[in-house]
Amino acid sequence: MPTLLRTVCLSLLCALTARAEPTPIFDGRTLTGWEGDTTTTWRVVDGCIEAGSLERNQPRNEFLAWREELANFDLTLRWKVEGTKGFVNGGVQLRSRRVPSHHEMVGYQADLGAGYDGGLYDESRRNRFLAQPDAATKAQALKPAGVWNTYRIRAEGPRIRIWLNGVQTVDYVETDPAIPLSGQVAVQIHGNAFAVVRYKDIVLEKLPDSPAATTTAPAAARPPTIDGPLFNGRDLTGWGGEAAASWTVEDGALVSNGVPQPRDSWLRTDRELENFDLTFQARTLGRVGTGLFFRSAVEPGKRILGWQVDIGPGLDGGLYKEGPQGGLISYPDKAKLNGVAKTGDWNTYRIRAEGRRLRTWVNGIAMQDHEEKGPRRTRGVIALELSPGSTGRAAFKDFRLEVLPDSTEAATETTADGPLGRMTTASRPAPAPLRSRTDGSAPTRRTSWCSRERRTWSSSRTPARWRAC
Repeated sequence: MPTLLRTVCLSLLCALTARAEPTPIFDGRTLTGWEGDTTTTWRVVDGCIEAGSLERNQPRNEFLAWREELANFDLTLRWKVEGTKGFVNGGVQLRSRRVPSHHEMVGYQADLGAGYDGGLYDESRRNRFLAQPDAATKAQALKPAGVWNTYRIRAEGPRIRIWLNGVQTVDYVETDPAIPLSGQVAVQIHGNAFAVVRYKDIVLEKLPDSPAATTTAPAAARPPTIDGPLFNGRDLTGWGGEAAASWTVEDGALVSNGVPQPRDSWLRTDRELENFDLTFQARTLGRVGTGLFFRSAVEPGKRILGWQVDIGPGLDGGLYKEGPQGGLISYPDKAKLNGVAKTGDWNTYRIRAEGRRLRTWVNGIAMQDHEEKGPRRTRGVIALELSPGSTGRAAFKDFRLEVLPDSTEAATETTADGPLGRMTTASRPAPAPLRSRTDGSAPTRRTSWCSRERRTWSSSRTPARWRAC
């Protein structure tokens, strides 16, 4: 056989052997090969993978993942979602990974339900849609509610394509070299809904590796590990507390509703952290007192206990402590703050907590570098504050979290039970004086609004004085 012909035949043979035959990865009877919460969430019913209920709320996102790591593949499956209340939604993860010790996954998602059918969402990473079909394409592709739909998802190198019921809805090319091009496939049920989601006929065809075999970015180019989301950009999944009713999601941001608060309130995360590096964007409009607490304890009916990175004119990047030996602990001087934050616009904040060392930045400018003294809280939740009297609106978005190793030190701050034991009047500034208005109306405190007016409490638990700016 001529050499050239032999070479062509060998090349064709290699290409054919590198491509695996389409293979079912769900046998219709068991969850063999899949991992997730198979005790309370995921089950097999009538040949389908099923999760959720129409009679009770699904408390949080849950994922059932196929065991293998995949780079290039062609996946087809059928899905159906129905619900009566809440965010009735699911999804198919691809090139994704589990968040360690957490229920979330990070990676691409072929979204489904709640009007997002056929779109490509970046779950728990960039927290936004990367590509979506227009209304006409979606209307052509989507079947009525309660009817089985078919997804085909093809991932080859940086290119991801999605077909919904035979109609192509996404043709996306990843341009960020830091985004991994391999990971697990998984199915999702979204939290906060009375809903049932079903998947079946799941068939996987493995494709040859990309020419350069670049399934992941070089280690030096990767961003810090994003160890679980704080906010998914769509709803309050992962957040709770008494203040939840005061916050909504608008254009991918957590936004307060502007209703005056009778007392301080906090929207808290579900996760507890000790050491971490967190960046986020925040904006305040109007008269509003806010900030981001960390290493904090939030209990119903009690004052928060923990640290806060302050947000607001003249206080941005400062460190405030609520609890024993608390108060305005470490704040930048006016000269450093001058011109750094943009009033009424989005500003970027960063907080890095490592053991006793706490550091803050505003729009890339280092603000504070504080070393804790004495007994301390080693870990706690992250929470967003609204101060009493706030009539403006606070907004937060684009959270990026890098979880750092825990400290070897285990000492925690000792406090008495209840809100009284968690408060201190030490090191607080003098209150602003009351001033009578010239129009004869009731006296008021000085009219300037710094970042918040914060209460401490007298022994009778009645308001004693306000924090001055």
